[in-house]
Amino acid sequence: KIKGHRTIRNLEGLADMVLEVADLGNAILDGIHAVYRVGQIFALNKHLAGTPFIGPLFNIVGTVGNIITKLYETVFKTPAELLKNYILDPATKLGNKIHEGITFAKNKLDAIGLSLSNMLR
Repeated sequence: KIKGHRTIRNLEGLADMVLEVADLGNAILDGIHAVYRVGQIFALNKHLAGTPFIGPLFNIVGTVGNIITKLYETVFKTPAELLKNYILDPATKLGNKIHEGITFAKNKLDAIGLSLSNMLR
């Protein structure tokens, strides 16, 4: 009865929700980092600006890469690190600890129930 108790189910639901939000936040951060890496690759094209015929294209792509890189470094880098270090990582740890605690409690209750059942036989 205790395993299916409403409080246990609510705690498990809370832990699942915390982990889902943390996973979503980590996915967003991964996307931001991927855009930054693409910007770095684009910025490398600036060195090919002297290439005949297609040099202006490389120049434009390199400029876009520089803009993306500078934007990330000035606007997104610090908030992304703060979000990861102070919100997402602790939320993931909290969700995992809630699941561990519930599992531990269920196993203890099973063991106690089994030992009491054996004592009554």
